[in-house]
Amino acid sequence: MTTRRFSKHMVAAALISAAGCGQQAITTDSVQLADYQILANGQEEGGEFCKDFNLTPEQAEWFFARAKLMEAQQLYQRFDHLPCWVRGTARSSAGIWLWEIRAGGTARIVSPDGEAELLGCDQCDAVLSGVGLSAQ
Repeated sequence: MTTRRFSKHMVAAALISAAGCGQQAITTDSVQLADYQILANGQEEGGEFCKDFNLTPEQAEWFFARAKLMEAQQLYQRFDHLPCWVRGTARSSAGIWLWEIRAGGTARIVSPDGEAELLGCDQCDAVLSGVGLSAQ
């Protein structure tokens, strides 16, 4: 299984630079995320059409490998905020990270110390639509 790497310092630097550059890929060597687990899937009010939205741990990992950090305004201007979500965890040497991926290509990840980051993925439509990893 591959792992995804995050760093609080790199995330902060990416967010600062994102203010002028739009979006940044999450890349660093200081924190590796692995052991993706699915905890729940569901929808907010009005999301009855979401009943089939689900992801595997491999699809969640694939999503985060391609997602980019974004500011809230950028995220909501570029992506649909759909009521369908999948929530889970990933593990690093720092502890357990919580995440949520939404069907519109947005995500939120929370570090073990409670710092939250927003992400968007322009390249994830096939996984989010249920086609799967083989289409990539």
